[in-house]
Amino acid sequence: MVHYERKRFGLTIYFTKEETEDLADSASAVAIVAAAIPDSTVSKVVAASAGIIALLAQRAKRKGQGLGLSWIGLGVAPIPFFFDEPPKAARAL
Repeated sequence: MVHYERKRFGLTIYFTKEETEDLADSASAVAIVAAAIPDSTVSKVVAASAGIIALLAQRAKRKGQGLGLSWIGLGVAPIPFFFDEPPKAARAL
């Protein structure tokens, strides 16, 4: 189950090891299907975003860890990290 922590200036999401494996497979499929989007700019943005998520999830999967994403403020790209277990303070979605 996905866990999260809400902080004053950000949000952190923790995907379990199993969810990270599912995310790796799903994001890879999305990157492939993005080629069918008619607008070339949108197609490239979706493919690149899904490809980056798939790459990070595959890396976490190889390490036997979960993938975490942390946002600091709105409009800022998330900071990825790998972990073994979500912290006790994290809430389940």
